[in-house]
Amino acid sequence: MKNIVAGIAIFLFWFLPASAQNNPHTLLWEVSKKGQTNKSYLFGTFHEVNPDFFDSIKIANEYLIKSKLLLVEAYEPNINGERKTPIYTWNKAKWDSLLNTTQQEKFDAYIKSMYGDEEMYKSSPQLLTFLLLRNYFQGICDTVNRKSFEVMDNRIIDIALKSKLEVKGLEMNQINMINTSFKTDIALSDTSSTNMILKLMDYISTANTRTEIAKVLFDYKKFDVDYHFQVISDSTEQFLTARNNNWMKAIPDYLTAKPCFIAVGFRHLTLKNGLIQQLRKLGYTVEPVKI
Repeated sequence: MKNIVAGIAIFLFWFLPASAQNNPHTLLWEVSKKGQTNKSYLFGTFHEVNPDFFDSIKIANEYLIKSKLLLVEAYEPNINGERKTPIYTWNKAKWDSLLNTTQQEKFDAYIKSMYGDEEMYKSSPQLLTFLLLRNYFQGICDTVNRKSFEVMDNRIIDIALKSKLEVKGLEMNQINMINTSFKTDIALSDTSSTNMILKLMDYISTANTRTEIAKVLFDYKKFDVDYHFQVISDSTEQFLTARNNNWMKAIPDYLTAKPCFIAVGFRHLTLKNGLIQQLRKLGYTVEPVKI
């Protein structure tokens, strides 16, 4: 019934520049505009976090079911229950040409371990990064009371559909947009991705949760998010900024038409070129909601 392409969070948090603290300790924001009767809400998701976490945020659930329209990154009703999957174009020969001898040894050892799989050779560096991030977050960092590996966004969609809300995706072809970012964004280069892959393989193999990546997840669950509103990141120009800009072509019309609940990856709400600051620039009042 729904399709969030790849279903994998890619927040590129390890490239986020340092900035002055801008942290209202919330994931939920109220959106309003003078002259408009509709009030809408923005919620920053973390795709791999246990979806029960969203259920625990009662006020977010209340605002969701009181809305008339749920907007998510991508939504495509699928009668057959099938999911689109990325096209796998890599193989072991490509990996061997990319890795040096030491890296090859670590990579091959992981593939042969209980955590690896020969299928991983078919994934590009970027796609394998996302796969390992999901494995790390869901299988190592966020395991308490986890009943499934459903992503948070799908849980929100389920709640909306059960409440008879209309659901729309902000992207028509998410795979194409993400593939474009693979080719252009500094943070998603083959070299950067490969370095992150080797770190993740080590973290997963040793069940190491004392890492900066894990801290992002733990901070998120404590509502401890620095939104970095005065910072512009050029390392994620396509993956974050271009997608934000494209979404903003449609969001104001949706906000005018009916009360909306917008649930997208929380990194899309951060930075000077994120959704919150872009809405404020258009005259909207966007205020944090106390959780």
